[in-house]
Amino acid sequence: MTGPRPSYAGTANAADPPAPPPAEGDDRELVQVYLTTAIRTSAGPGPGPKRLPPAEAGALVGRRIAVYGDQPPRGFPATAARHDRR
Repeated sequence: MTGPRPSYAGTANAADPPAPPPAEGDDRELVQVYLTTAIRTSAGPGPGPKRLPPAEAGALVGRRIAVYGDQPPRGFPATAARHDRR
C-alpha cells in the first residue's frame, strides 16, 4: 500500500484514552442507543444499550455502529435464532 493511510477519525480502539463519562445530573441530555459493535463510548464499551450525549449518539448512528432505542436492530446476530449443528 502506498500513499497516506485512510482516515479513521472518530473511531476508538484499545490504544485510545477512554472518553470521559457524562457529568452527573445530565441525564435529560442523553439519548438512548443500542451499540451493535464493541466500541468504546463515554458510557462504556459496547455492544448493548447505552445512554450517550446527542452528538456522540448521532455520530455512531451515522456510522451504522448504533441504532436509536434500547433494542437491537432486526436480524442482529445476538438475537437471531441459533441453529444447532450436530
